[in-house]
Parts: sequence; C-alpha cells; structure tokens
Amino acid sequence: MVRHFCFYSVVNAHLKALYRSNTPLTDPGQFEFLPICCPAFVNSAFIVANYVYSMGKTKNAKERFWEDYGYVLRGKQRRQVITMMEKPMSVTQLKVKAGLSLSETSRVLRGFAKQRLAACITPEHLTGRIYALTTKGKRIRDELAKTST
Repeated sequence: MVRHFCFYSVVNAHLKALYRSNTPLTDPGQFEFLPICCPAFVNSAFIVANYVYSMGKTKNAKERFWEDYGYVLRGKQRRQVITMMEKPMSVTQLKVKAGLSLSETSRVLRGFAKQRLAACITPEHLTGRIYALTTKGKRIRDELAKTST
C-alpha cells in the first residue's frame, strides 16, 4: 500500500507540473520514471493526465464560433475574401474578385484552412487549387452579411 501511495505522489507531482506548463501528454512513455511492473497504473495515470490537461481548456461550439468570427472580423482582407467566396473558387479568381494581391489572397486562404473555415478541395494540384468554405466558414460569412447591413 505504501508503494502505491509513493507512485501516486510522484505521478501527481508530475501531472501538476505538466498542467502548469500547458503541455499535453502524447504518450505513456512520459511516465518513464515508473517501474515497468505497474503498466496498468501507468495507463490509468496517462488517461487521468490527459483529462486533467483538458479541464478548463475545452470550449463549447458557440464559444469557438465567436472566436472564429472575431478572427475574421479583425482582418480587412479576411472579411473581403470570405464575403467573396460564394462558391468554390481558385486563388486567382478570389484575387481578382476581392481586389487583393495573389500573395495576400493565398495567405488569407492558408489562415482559413488552418482555422478550418475553408478547405482546399484539390490538394493534389500544385497550381490552380480550388478552395471552398466549410460549414463553419459559411455560417461566419452569413453572420457577417447580417451585421454589415
């Protein structure tokens, strides 16, 4: 019994340090200091650690929507591009329609893809890629249209 308490204390201290440093646990190998004779304990500690890490950091869909909406609203070029994307378009088509340079349009679309507001539907093409808004991107575009009128 004393031995398990000792393991618990070490893991608990390690979990607190990981939580404070905001680093998620990616594999149970991060508990290398524990003896191999206790694999069940290591796996359960790994599950608990990931739960503790996610506590307070998850947001509901509404909060994420407004964060993404704010991301688009903060950038003039982002607002231009998202309002012009009525259908799947190439970067060149968007560039002409929004009146931006090719590099600006590409940068905005890469940001949208990272935020999952738009997706490249022809990723195998090196040039002439076609981008389309995701459902989240369409909702943000619609919300922008409502608030701008």
